Amino acid sequence: MIDTLLPFFGKYMPEINSALGAGLVIFARALGFVCYAPVLNRSEVPGQVKLSIALILTVVLTSILKPE
Repeated sequence: MIDTLLPFFGKYMPEINSALGAGLVIFARALGFVCYAPVLNRSEVPGQVKLSIALILTVVLTSILKPE
C-alpha cells in the first residue's frame, strides 16, 4: 500500500517531499554527531536519549534551513 502512495505524495506535495529528503540527510548527520560526541559517547547515556537529541536537532535545523 505504501508503495502506491509514495509516488503520488511527491507529486502533489513537493515542498513536503523536499523537506523530508533534506530532513533525512540532516538526521543522519546529526545522529553521527550525537553518537560520536565525546560527552554523549559514554555507556551511561541511553540510545533513546541520543536518538531524541538527533531528532530535535533535525527538526530545528530543517526549520531554520528551509529546504527548497
